[in-house]
Amino acid sequence: MAQKADAGSRIQKSGLFELGVFGGDHGVLTQSLLSGTRLESTWTRDSPESRTTWRVGDAITRSASGWGRSVRFGGIQFATNAATQPYTNYYPTQTIRGEAIMPSTVDVMMNNKLVSSHDVPPGPFALNELTTLSGGGAMQVIVRDLLGRERVVSQPYYASPTALAQGVEEYAYEAGAVREDFGLANNHYGRHLLAGTYRRGISNQFTGEVHAEAVPGQQATLGVGGTFLNSKSTTFGGLIHLNGARSRSGQGDGQMIGFGLERNLVGGFGFSASAQRSSALFTQLGLGPNELAPRQIRSASLSYFGGRYGSINLGVIARETQSHERSELLSANYQLNIQNRATLSVSAVANMAGANTRGLFFLLAIPLGGRVSSAISAQRSSGDSRSTQEFAMQAQQNPAPGDGLGWQVRTTSQGAQQAGAVLDRHDGTYRVDLARSASQDLSVRAVASGGLALIGGSLQRGSRINDSFALVQMPDYPGVRVYADNQPVGRTDERGNAFIPRLRSYEINRIGVNQLDLPLDAKVDAVTVNATPYYRSGIVVRFPVTESKGATIHLLFDDELPAPVGATFLLNQQTEPFTVVMDGMAYLTGLARKNELDLSWRGQHCRIPVSVPVSNDPLPDLGTFYCRGVAR
Repeated sequence: MAQKADAGSRIQKSGLFELGVFGGDHGVLTQSLLSGTRLESTWTRDSPESRTTWRVGDAITRSASGWGRSVRFGGIQFATNAATQPYTNYYPTQTIRGEAIMPSTVDVMMNNKLVSSHDVPPGPFALNELTTLSGGGAMQVIVRDLLGRERVVSQPYYASPTALAQGVEEYAYEAGAVREDFGLANNHYGRHLLAGTYRRGISNQFTGEVHAEAVPGQQATLGVGGTFLNSKSTTFGGLIHLNGARSRSGQGDGQMIGFGLERNLVGGFGFSASAQRSSALFTQLGLGPNELAPRQIRSASLSYFGGRYGSINLGVIARETQSHERSELLSANYQLNIQNRATLSVSAVANMAGANTRGLFFLLAIPLGGRVSSAISAQRSSGDSRSTQEFAMQAQQNPAPGDGLGWQVRTTSQGAQQAGAVLDRHDGTYRVDLARSASQDLSVRAVASGGLALIGGSLQRGSRINDSFALVQMPDYPGVRVYADNQPVGRTDERGNAFIPRLRSYEINRIGVNQLDLPLDAKVDAVTVNATPYYRSGIVVRFPVTESKGATIHLLFDDELPAPVGATFLLNQQTEPFTVVMDGMAYLTGLARKNELDLSWRGQHCRIPVSVPVSNDPLPDLGTFYCRGVAR
């Protein structure tokens, strides 16, 4: 980054680097650096069949639901990992029961949207494993028989990822030392730790949890909790969280108790509230040696979704320390979609304690067509007898998928301007930003990001590698367009390779090529391949494209009559037959320099040798060949 100030020009440089070594099911080793400072060194090995992950090195602890705190540490972690099986549902599903008088079609609607359709025979039916998103609402089942008669059954539902299906387990076990001064020091590790978390779906309505942590010589904490899910009540549908913990340290014993509620009300309203209270001597991971846990934390929110009238959310969070110092933050947000042409958002926040600060923010986002959009914003803040306000306008164009150019401009009522351009290419992303402050100081920032991967025996260059990647190989076929999930991501190089750096691990990524970019003599068995790579690992995708070596020939009998239409022949003892068309002409592929045809006709057959001369013609006519010893 380069900056120009009143005292002269100043250049600052920084860089974020990561090195990874992957081996598929053997795991991946990653090392990240920020301007010479070590960030994380971790070996990760996933086991998709058991839905578990080993991590050795730097990691983050799993926290208890509702009250735990995560910390960075160096050591060993063994935990379940649902991301390794993304298409498996581990949360309670909905069940719809009914009865059909005659064969019928059952449509399932959730919040007035069709989610599935089923054909059912006459008699009682039950639709199980109906997966719902987080939240709640109304589920309608429309039973439509052969005569067109409809019957509607309605029931409420509520779903949450914090509740597990019956028999499903989640756990995490960790041992190591707390990482301190992350991003500032290379190897600053402090207190040792042992931690473990275990959750299990006792039933589809109740999930239990146990969490334990210990720091030798200082503390030990044990907590239990439970989540109660009520998904079918007409007046109440939601979650209740209960948890409690007890700690022991050199200063004495401490306790903590917590409560949470998530509730859906009729008419699009939702409500949530939580409270947590800790004694002065309660201690846990995430607190410093001399840091006290908050005496109490309380929060509540009320939301309303009004369809075309927009949505609103009101929230409050209050915190009190052991010395009775209080802080209270109020927030409100309103969002409205204006005829699918613009989005209006208004937010307000107020700190009701201490400095008693307030803020108001207004945003109107307007799409202008294609990838271009604009926005108008205004904000005002006040506190300590001072107030500031700013009005801003901006426009931007996002880069097109694959190789594309984007830009952004912004100006404010305070006299600040900003302009920038970003270029997305197959070999990286390049960005330049110019900014002028209200005091007319000009700063310039240039950013280049990308990645290198050694895969498939070649060094590939591409955009930044954040997850998994692939190398498409089509040897001897350069310039072929490559797609990932129907989006263009590049072309094959002179060796027939194309690097794809943005794949989702453990998910199905549809990799395709454009058949129109292939020559006429190319035989393509499939133009789309599903790739499912491991976490932060690469995969080689080889497309089954070969040179077909096709040609046309004319087959005659000894009496100069052409082979009849519909006669078949095999090439070089292959199993797939070719067919004769008009005037004894046939088209065949897969030719070698020397070939043998086996022609069959009305119980008769003959063998015909066929030689292919060297030619640059993609579809040559090899001439006339005779079936000797057989008359038509």
